[in-house]
Amino acid sequence: MTNDLDCGDYNNIINPTSNEICNATDGSCNGIADEGLVDVENIAIDQINIYPNPNKGDFYIQYPDNTTAPEILAMQDAIGRNIHFTATLSGNQLHVEITLPLPGMIIIWLRTETESYSLSIML
Repeated sequence: MTNDLDCGDYNNIINPTSNEICNATDGSCNGIADEGLVDVENIAIDQINIYPNPNKGDFYIQYPDNTTAPEILAMQDAIGRNIHFTATLSGNQLHVEITLPLPGMIIIWLRTETESYSLSIML
């Protein structure tokens, strides 16, 4: 069924009474995709800072003062090999040292009290 108010005539999920979900689509037919929603990557960029980046295997993960330190779940290189590291908590930052740093991109998997993140750094 088609009508002038429903922007997704052939998709029952997309209609003027629909709640938005984070999918880069205007689910409520108001002309704005994902309004009122926050993308996990935007939260990570806004609240968690890795410096210096690039680095040589010795860096800091800084997070807001009013939050619990993120837990580092894993670090992997670009082809998925686990990276061994140590992390020391100091104030509102983790000091991270990679045991055997090799040049390239490293993906860091973090978890906070409410979210999980993946961030990348260059060595």
